[in-house]
Amino acid sequence: MAAINGRNLCQFCQRPDPTVCSRGCIDLMVELCDGCWNRLTNDLAMLEGATATPCPAPDPDDVEAIGPPEPPTCPKCHHLVRRYPTNYNKWVDLATCDLPAKDVPEPYRWRLTKGTGNRAGTWIAVRVHVIDPRPSDLVTPAHAFLCPDEEAERQDLDP
Repeated sequence: MAAINGRNLCQFCQRPDPTVCSRGCIDLMVELCDGCWNRLTNDLAMLEGATATPCPAPDPDDVEAIGPPEPPTCPKCHHLVRRYPTNYNKWVDLATCDLPAKDVPEPYRWRLTKGTGNRAGTWIAVRVHVIDPRPSDLVTPAHAFLCPDEEAERQDLDP
């Protein structure tokens, strides 16, 4: 982490800010201030389709019996989805089955990996886009790719 006069510098805006810290859930992603981190994650979420509502955490003060939470469903088609946090703290709805990469367009390919740091031991969704998987490799498609609702958001991104 770069520092000037004892203050940390944001890697994007290059300004000293007391909110600069390591960001991301898988090892070290970047060191950004709050403003740059929020802009980056919001832009990435829109680009990757990671716009699901976070799963609610149980209230620690609730003394009622806690049963299993209701499984998340798609708000458009009401089918079951697997909702996971991304490596940049947004949430994405994934399909309930894995498919070969050859059957899933590049913008909809995700993989699940174990988180580190504050998300150690939990599953984190990571977009598959830096290294193309082999055609037979299994990937987890975004639910939007398989959603039967005609108005479901489908991204037309060039790979």
